[in-house]
Amino acid sequence: MCSENILLIGLLFPAISLITTIGCIIAWYKHKKHCSPVFIPFIGPICLTIWIIGTSRAIWLIPIAWICDIGTLAFLYVTPRLIKDWWNTCSFTRVIKIHSLKANQTASISFHSTGRYLLHKEWKRSKGETGITSLGEVGVYTKIDNNFELISDDGWKRSLKLGHDGKLLVIEDEIVSREHQSYSIADWNFEIS
Repeated sequence: MCSENILLIGLLFPAISLITTIGCIIAWYKHKKHCSPVFIPFIGPICLTIWIIGTSRAIWLIPIAWICDIGTLAFLYVTPRLIKDWWNTCSFTRVIKIHSLKANQTASISFHSTGRYLLHKEWKRSKGETGITSLGEVGVYTKIDNNFELISDDGWKRSLKLGHDGKLLVIEDEIVSREHQSYSIADWNFEIS
């Protein structure tokens, strides 16, 4: 690939990141609406580094190429949080997992050594049937004896009480609004898997 094409690609991706970021800032200040910029990390700086080395430019331009790409900087900024969020509910930290089935819905809750839980709910739809197929929710939990208290990151509170049959019954104190009805697992019985 000729050096002009590498330079063009190297400038294109940082330019897309910069232009969309400026557009989002303008949209926020002008219309108070949130939009997401397009960040494509690493491709631009890598191409610019190849171009700088291939055309024998000054070596000090390499860090400039990396610092000037807002997409790469944004990605590097959020990477620790992404790793932390992944670790909080990954299979390495899972202590226990429980399952339940109700009509065409299945749900599982995994409890992790980090004090976090992950609720995953799925719907089995017929061919051609429309609607939600799955959702997830994370939050914190506390274990008291054989019972669990769950508080989602959105503030939703649930209790799981151990019954005489060895199953955990879900109790939701709050009245579920129509928009959050899909998240409800009230009166579901969960079994340890």
